[in-house]
Parts: sequence; C-alpha cells; structure tokens
Amino acid sequence: MKRFVSIMLAWFVVVVVAAQLMHALIDHDKSGISTEEKQHFARQVALLREVEDKYQQQQYPAALKLLDSGRSLFVDTQLPNQLALGYYLLKGKVHWSLWEYIEADQAWQTAERYARTPQQQRMLKQLTRDSQRVVNDINRERNQRQVYLASPHVGPAAELRGKIALIYIYLVDGGSKGWSLRDRTYVQQTWQMAQAWLQQKALHYGSQLSFSQRLFLVDKNPQIKRLRIGDVSSHFKNVDQVATLVARQLGYPDILSLTETIKQQAHADQAMVMLHLDRDGRSFASRCMQRCSDLGEFVVLLESAHRKKWQSLQYAQAHESLHLFGADDLYNIRKAKYYDVRDIMNYPASQLQASTLEDLTAWSVGLTLYKPKTPFKIKTLN
Repeated sequence: MKRFVSIMLAWFVVVVVAAQLMHALIDHDKSGISTEEKQHFARQVALLREVEDKYQQQQYPAALKLLDSGRSLFVDTQLPNQLALGYYLLKGKVHWSLWEYIEADQAWQTAERYARTPQQQRMLKQLTRDSQRVVNDINRERNQRQVYLASPHVGPAAELRGKIALIYIYLVDGGSKGWSLRDRTYVQQTWQMAQAWLQQKALHYGSQLSFSQRLFLVDKNPQIKRLRIGDVSSHFKNVDQVATLVARQLGYPDILSLTETIKQQAHADQAMVMLHLDRDGRSFASRCMQRCSDLGEFVVLLESAHRKKWQSLQYAQAHESLHLFGADDLYNIRKAKYYDVRDIMNYPASQLQASTLEDLTAWSVGLTLYKPKTPFKIKTLN
C-alpha cells in the first residue's frame, strides 16, 4: 500500500509539472528563422500534437512508436525554439504512463539539456527526483539473486514453438470465490490478448504459434476447499497437494499425466497448465528445471476477474506462461536493473503491448540458439 501511495503521489506531480512545462512550447515565437527552418518546425509541431492526441486517448504504445520514429527531428536542434524540450518531456510522460520509469527518467534528464529558465530546470529536476524514487521503490527485490536460471527444452512446455495445448483450469480453493460464467468469459477475452502477444513476439524470431484450449472448472472438491494455496509470502503452501487433487478429480494420477495426455489428444507440440484462482495475490509458475517429476509444471494465477486500471491479468498470463517454456525472472537479479528494461520478465508495463521479449528471454524459451552476453551469470538447466 505504501508503494502504491508513493507512485500515485509521484504521478500527480508528474502530471502537474509536465503540463506546466508543455504550456506555450508549441506556440513559441518563430520570427527570424528561414523557410526551411519553419518547415522543420512545422514537422516537429505536427509530431508533438499527434503524440499528445494518442497520449490523451491512452494509446501509449502508439504514442511511443511515433516518438521513436520521429526522434531524428529533435536530435540536434539548432532552431530558436524549445520543441526539443517538449519532445523529451512528452517522451518521459508516455514512458511514465507505461510504468517505464527508468526510460522516463532518462528522457527527463535529456530534457534538462534544453531547459532555458530556472523554473524549467527546477521542474525537470523534480521530475527526475520523483522518477528515481519510484525506480528505487520498485527495485526492492533486485538484490535477491545473482544468477539467471534458464531451462529451455525441458518439460511439456519445452519450446515456444508449434502448436500449444493450453489446459486452463478455473479453480476454487479454501480462499477463493466461485467462478461465474461472466467472469470466465472475461478471463478468456484477456487470454486472447496474452495469446496474441505471445504469437506476435514469437513471430519476430521466426516461430509461428497456434493454440488449442481445454477448459475445466474445479469448484466442488471438498478436499481442495479445505486448503488454501499460498504464494511466495507463505512459501507456496499447499500448492503441490492441490495440483495433485485437481489432476485426480479430472481422472489423472498427477499433473504430468494430465498434461501429457491432453497434449497427445490435441496433437500438440507443447502443453501447459494454468490453475486460476479468482482472488488477487502473487501469481507464480512451478516449472520443470532439469527434468519433470510427476508433479509436472503449471502456472498458478492469483488474479481476480474484474477490470483494473492496468492489464495485470493479461500481463500475468503472458509472463507466467514464459516461465513454463524456460524463462527466468529478471526483476530480482542484482545486475539486471538496467538490462532489457522493457522485457516482460523484468519490469511490468501498464499495457501488455508495451512489453517486449528480448534476446535473453527468447533464448531461454527456445526461440533462438543465440545466447546473449549479460552483466550477470546464466546457469542453464536442461
């Protein structure tokens, strides 16, 4: 809660300060400049207005794409105007809205080069202070680990390739409420977004994905309803026991048998299991590392089925899926703070489309044979 309040207070400051700085930049005096410079100025203004329109419509990934494509217009600005300041200010604002705080901070530090008045300099320093404070706040787990654990080519979800059989199980345990048809429909809609994101990112590496689905509802098992699945804060209490009980209710001795049987029935290359509980918590994946035991591998989604201000469910579905295919988290590795900051395994984005799948994650899930150089150690488990 403290972290949420901190981010919201910083966000309020960003909105107010950014609005003050942007005011009148576009209407800057253009007298005394050549026709060519005026045309360049007009292109700058048109881009900033288009980006601002996208921003106001909360189309942040589209706004960022425009900013990146138009960067050359502002790289070495010699015109007697402050549109370069406006560009980097707006870039920081878009990054901030996408929760890309490191890049927001970098944009505002660049904007300081173009600040011409003491007031502008003070406001930009305030923006960078707020962005750095939020970055430090969300990196509290950064020093937990020094080694990245990759497990490509292991388990039923061996590689992010080919046809994937998704076994999606709506589960009710001792701490979650029942699943209505409306809620299950909403979850399937969000999965379509996560699936499309996975397909798009895999295609970038030359891998075409297709998915089949088997949906199950496990809501009346008395043994399961006496238990409560715990997340990382409770050391994953009852997870394996509940997963085995789910498999047995569905007619299989264990999760691995369930996964492999449905994989064969679907004529799929890969298979993955998601256990979804309708309550908010910290989702996680139990993945096969060097080999699979009878417990198999599965995702536990702790996400309530109601619309939120950010795409947390879609993000969790995509992020946890990649764990099953062999990817590790980057957000708790000491030397990964500034490494692949848009990668979905590092920092979350407020909109899934803004998240990327960079080379390390791609290698970890079997999309490429290229193992990138990293500032931290990698241990391969297969």
